[in-house]
Amino acid sequence: MLRSRILFNYVQNVNNLIVRNKSVVIRQIETIKLTKAQRMKKNNFETSYLFGSKLKNGKEAKSKVQNQSDEQGVNSEIYWTVESTKDKKIKSKDLDVIEKPKRIKKSTSVKKTKAALIDKEEKPTETFAKFKLDLPKPVKVTIQDALNNIDTQISSSDDKVIQQQEIPFDQNQLRNMINFPLIIEKNDLVLSSFDETIIANCGLKYIPSVSRILQATMSASQKQALLQWKNLKIAELGVDGFEELQKMYLNRGKKFHGCLQKYFNNEEMTEDDISMDIIEVWKSISHVIKEFEVPAKLAECNLEHPYLCYKGIVDCVAVSRKSNTLSVIEWKNSDRYKKSLSNTYDAPLQLCAYLAALNATTFKDNPITNGVIVVAYNDGIDADIFHLSNTELKKYWKLWLNRLQDYWIRYRDNTLNLDEI
Repeated sequence: MLRSRILFNYVQNVNNLIVRNKSVVIRQIETIKLTKAQRMKKNNFETSYLFGSKLKNGKEAKSKVQNQSDEQGVNSEIYWTVESTKDKKIKSKDLDVIEKPKRIKKSTSVKKTKAALIDKEEKPTETFAKFKLDLPKPVKVTIQDALNNIDTQISSSDDKVIQQQEIPFDQNQLRNMINFPLIIEKNDLVLSSFDETIIANCGLKYIPSVSRILQATMSASQKQALLQWKNLKIAELGVDGFEELQKMYLNRGKKFHGCLQKYFNNEEMTEDDISMDIIEVWKSISHVIKEFEVPAKLAECNLEHPYLCYKGIVDCVAVSRKSNTLSVIEWKNSDRYKKSLSNTYDAPLQLCAYLAALNATTFKDNPITNGVIVVAYNDGIDADIFHLSNTELKKYWKLWLNRLQDYWIRYRDNTLNLDEI
């Protein structure tokens, strides 16, 4: 009985006590009725005790938000930039300086209220005034004035800049050029709008070559890369040394293609034909040339596209011993290894241009549907071979047509920089 009495008194005492955090401060529950102000003060005290005190100024608030953003994985540098931009407009210490708009009494009329608001917008406080942007004042322009100005600008630019030259295509042909077929069919609608005798009747002083068109329409990044390489070589070798280097590349290319022409025409070759400067290149392709029948159908042969008005020299057209198919072969030599077709740059476009020209002339009745790019290396390493599928041929043919169309448009508008070609 005594034991249960003691336990009852203990529970009674606990119900009348509040223990705060780790402190030993104990106070009895207040039984006195509190006023509204006292209850608010008490609640604020308990809230700050449990959750921390309220942030006092802008710096503390800003640091806390930034720490939270870092924890959430937000880029702190970007966050700082955004926040620093905001600080340039309104600093936290200036918030207390901003004037609050005065209350308008109810007795004030509606007109005075609107006037006060307009006046408030037109005359900002000093804190905001220093961040105001200097925007240009609006100018009243009628629709007729705008139209007159546009007409004047167009006519003046046409007179000064664009002096069009004649090209062998009309507007409809130029528009349909990008849809020209790789393999010609008699009933093709696009073909019907082109003339097969266009080269004979075009009246041009020269027919542009495939390499000339590709060089004139290369991208800005390709031009920049070539310019950087040229500047680097000039810095290493000097102007005279760079010219000698270009001559060496040109002579080596001529000798390499001369040997290929002799081999695929089944002509007798001597040791003098394969000179020391191309012996490693020839070694690089020694395993490749055996894959094609000799003599080839064509080797180093001139060609023209009768409808699209361009010319070139095809390296080789030969039958593969493995697949017994006819292929257009493009031979390239390089100092750098090319392990993918994309690394051969404009070589697939060049191959497709030759293939299409052959299909429009010599092989019109038996069109060629295969293309091969062989990259020989000047250090004698085995050459890389790239067989273009039918899908890849169509893809690069489309790219070539876009370059061709771009060339003729720029030729017509006299915007080709022939000094760069």
